[in-house]
Amino acid sequence: MGKFKQTSFGCLGIFGVLLGLAGLLILVLSIFGMFASEQELDKKRDQYAAYEQELEEYEADSLKVARYGEILLQIDEANANGDSLLMMDLQDSLAYYAPPERRGAIGFNIAGAFLMIPAVAGVVMMVLGLVIAVVFYYLWERERKRRRIDNV
Repeated sequence: MGKFKQTSFGCLGIFGVLLGLAGLLILVLSIFGMFASEQELDKKRDQYAAYEQELEEYEADSLKVARYGEILLQIDEANANGDSLLMMDLQDSLAYYAPPERRGAIGFNIAGAFLMIPAVAGVVMMVLGLVIAVVFYYLWERERKRRRIDNV
């Protein structure tokens, strides 16, 4: 048997595999982040839809809307007169007649859009690692065949 000649192809192969795995990990985490942020935005969209429904119901009740306006005027008058007891009483009534609080949101998932940047970087790293690993495999196979021929 001949003397085994070491080459640096092993480091190239390990680097390619690690680079490919790192790219895959970045890609998977980016995709996970996109889905998680989209689910969170879906919850906010559902809350906003419920808020709009409550607001429509509130605006359809003309008595509540009118009474809310009256109470605001009465609060202003009580404040001008310095009547704190009346103001406290009106504040309690105001909470009942007030329109529903705004909650939720609608819009574009900006977090998902920004997560496209690391996802693309992960794909590039993964492809680069795959190319390096394929080149390593090709060089390793060629070296192995050459050693087999030399040993015969």
